[in-house]
Amino acid sequence: MPAVSCPPPAPEDATSWPEFIDRLRALYAWSGRPKYRALCGRCHGLSPAAVSGLIGRNPLTRPPETATERFVEACLRYRDWADVDDETARWVRHWRLIAGEAPPLAGSPGRLRRYAVAGSVVTVVVVAVLVIAAVTRRCRPVLNGSERRAAVPPRFRG
Repeated sequence: MPAVSCPPPAPEDATSWPEFIDRLRALYAWSGRPKYRALCGRCHGLSPAAVSGLIGRNPLTRPPETATERFVEACLRYRDWADVDDETARWVRHWRLIAGEAPPLAGSPGRLRRYAVAGSVVTVVVVAVLVIAAVTRRCRPVLNGSERRAAVPPRFRG
């Protein structure tokens, strides 16, 4: 298909999964409604079954992220769109926004902060276990030789 000048449909118009699927269908129409197999030839890892699950008669309630990414890439490549990577990233960002997985804003707790908190909790637990082990070791009664023998049952005495 020849290169086009009109931009692809915008994913930002969607605020729910049904609307997002409608935007995927609009992208498919924008690319010229190619056969599923021809579309899959434009992107590695995309199957006709995955395309059907995204935009077919009975689409999935929540389209998988990787299938969505590959489908968008295949549609853009089929239409010879110049900026495939940026446009695909735009669709994936919007997918994550609808999924509630939007990247954190500056200053908000992100993945690294969660790992730091989890690491701190693990450190506190390890230190507490070591302290308890040390205290219980010190609190054991010290037995001299004869008391030690008396504390061992007769059948275990050597």
